[in-house]
Amino acid sequence: MKPRMQYVKKAAAAIALILLSALTSLLIKETLDSFDPENALPQIQVSAGWTVPEVRRAGYEWNFLTTVKRSPTVSPPDLPLVVLDVQPQVPIVINFSSPCESMTVSRADGMNRADYLPITGEVLTPIQPGIYVYCIEAQFSKGSIIYYFAVEVRAEGGVS
Repeated sequence: MKPRMQYVKKAAAAIALILLSALTSLLIKETLDSFDPENALPQIQVSAGWTVPEVRRAGYEWNFLTTVKRSPTVSPPDLPLVVLDVQPQVPIVINFSSPCESMTVSRADGMNRADYLPITGEVLTPIQPGIYVYCIEAQFSKGSIIYYFAVEVRAEGGVS
């Protein structure tokens, strides 16, 4: 009976040490991430026929175990947006490196407009020629992030 009890005590101690080391690792990672929150944020990839090269993060709020980090929110005119030439009516596909809980996509006509209209359903590039700026607001379990990118739909035969 005594050897069995020693085995149970050793197994319980081993499990407790494993849990303690996992908790310590989590605390160390969270502490390091809170010093450089940019590396802890999910990555985004957007494609509209091909990958959009310049999707700019305009602000975030991210919750760590002991602190909340916020970046200043930047408006689109202050972001160096690179305009991507696209065909009309091409699906815009948005992927994150971590699953988001919710996402809102809105669009403004022109580079310096402030009136963004939410897009419901499938997100497609517009039919009409022009420059359009998209705003992506994503909610994650640990916070939220805002992104912007710009596309240009050219008149028939104008896309290179």
